[in-house]
Amino acid sequence: MDAYRVTEPRSEAGARPAELQEFWADYSRQALFADHRFPAGTIGQRRAARQESGLYALHTFVSPVDHHARRTPLHVRREPDDDYRLLLLTSGQITFRQETSEAVTLPGVARFATAGRPLEFSMENAQGFILRVPYEAVSDRLGKRCPLAIELDVEHGLGRLVMDMLGSLYRERDYLTADEFNATCDRLTELFAMMVLSDHRTVEGNVSEINSMIRRYVREHSGDRTLSLSGMARALGWSQRQLQIAMSRVDTSYREVVREERLEAARRQLADPALQQRSVEEIARRAGYPSGNALSMAFRGRHGESPREYRQRMITARQLGISVPPPGSPDSGIAG
Repeated sequence: MDAYRVTEPRSEAGARPAELQEFWADYSRQALFADHRFPAGTIGQRRAARQESGLYALHTFVSPVDHHARRTPLHVRREPDDDYRLLLLTSGQITFRQETSEAVTLPGVARFATAGRPLEFSMENAQGFILRVPYEAVSDRLGKRCPLAIELDVEHGLGRLVMDMLGSLYRERDYLTADEFNATCDRLTELFAMMVLSDHRTVEGNVSEINSMIRRYVREHSGDRTLSLSGMARALGWSQRQLQIAMSRVDTSYREVVREERLEAARRQLADPALQQRSVEEIARRAGYPSGNALSMAFRGRHGESPREYRQRMITARQLGISVPPPGSPDSGIAG
């Protein structure tokens, strides 16, 4: 087994911005083989520590600058890496993209992700931990391949204890042996697996109820441009992960629910004869869209006609005394 070691990089005083950028990009590539970019400015204030053994690696970082990373298919082929990364922030935020999913990770939420697929992330004035976990340590405990990316609540209960353990693991970094470091990381992995499995067990039997709550909440807040999965989870009393599990059980996602409910909110306004004088721009704003053009593109893409065309069709139908079903229904003649 490889020896346990601690690395705390220090950039040279007086180094030029380009040299600092390359220094930190090279250090970051040791944690994740990818393209790493840092803007000029305060990059010299970045601090980090890496604790590693033959099994696990814990990266602790304080980055007052933005950090952009992109692991492309070429990176994946050149340096295969099936290990998982467990990301936890204590401040700042990270926008994470992998395949078709995109999410903003904030303090209080842990993100499990695989480096075995292309990914991108952007850190903004962030500090926290990244724990590298062997693929087998996760798959063996879950009894299946872990999803590409999952989120877990680390603000309360067991998750809060895990955050405290990570902080202690970093603070005691100079006094640990390889066996002690690995044993602690083993326990952390077990606890996170327990949280994943616990979320699944809690959701089972409540899928219909949870999805009804999600739909109702999004419908009531569709006009709020700050609507978010984390805010909804806090309001409903479930974790983000539990809501995601419930939605996956009915083959949908948070993004899809918001898209559908905002389109329906706009459609109801367009069809309401009492709101004929309300502009498409105003309807778009009330339904949560940034502009009338954004609503028009989404509406046409979903229903095959523009908001104005749909409104005019409703006006004509009322004048003729014809009942017109909503677009997308079997009898509407409009693509769903």
